[in-house]
Amino acid sequence: MSGKQTEFNEFIKNLLIALGDPEEPNKESIDFLDTVLRNYVFNLTKELGEIGRKRGRLQTDDFFFYIRNDEKYLREAKDQFARYQNFIQSKKNFKNLPPSKY
Repeated sequence: MSGKQTEFNEFIKNLLIALGDPEEPNKESIDFLDTVLRNYVFNLTKELGEIGRKRGRLQTDDFFFYIRNDEKYLREAKDQFARYQNFIQSKKNFKNLPPSKY
């Protein structure tokens, strides 16, 4: 690998350190994981794009359907989505509060 620098390099480096790698993980390891991550995201978006094109729109359930065979990812994705929905609802509730008297 060429030692390319991408926006994910720092994230991957910190992830490797958190998982027990030395302070300076091997650049080839970082580049390899960067390539794997990019390929996964590319393939995921390509597949989801085709699903969306067939129906004319893409829904959150399409993403869940795509990762349905990996229970760990599915559970985590649903948890993150629920947190996001809760955050959006909290923002709406906060905006609807009457002005404070203080």
